[in-house]
Amino acid sequence: EGTYNLAGGFVVNEPGLTIILEDGAVIQNDSPCFIVHASNTTIKAETPGGAKCVPTKGSNGIDVAADLSGIRIINLEIDGTGQTTGDGIHFAGAVTDFQIVDNYIHDLGGDGVEFAGVVAGDTQEIQGNLFRNTGLAINAGSNRNTRRM
Repeated sequence: EGTYNLAGGFVVNEPGLTIILEDGAVIQNDSPCFIVHASNTTIKAETPGGAKCVPTKGSNGIDVAADLSGIRIINLEIDGTGQTTGDGIHFAGAVTDFQIVDNYIHDLGGDGVEFAGVVAGDTQEIQGNLFRNTGLAINAGSNRNTRRM
């Protein structure tokens, strides 16, 4: 619980890591809240909307590197209110098997979720999210491998 910031954002380099944010936790950096460089990473709040990511200075809320699999973002609020922001969740390249579930993503200068590369795998799950005051809710660009969700 409380507000946390780390210059450069919280970087996830360890595969298989689960980050559980307590209700009332607020992550606000002068960069993305999280920068994910490892597969099988889960970032979740204890309860839906219980923890918040506040992107600032034109940053995305969560940056996900290319060529990862098993990324899960659950129950988080990504809130750009009063900030200059990018996307809520930005996948920089190809991603395999991901879940974006029960998040509240709002008031962003960019898209709610943006996929800059190919989406593949058997688990492509985006469900129960609320998108408000963003560019596109989900921007898959010209990605022709994305299934209808």
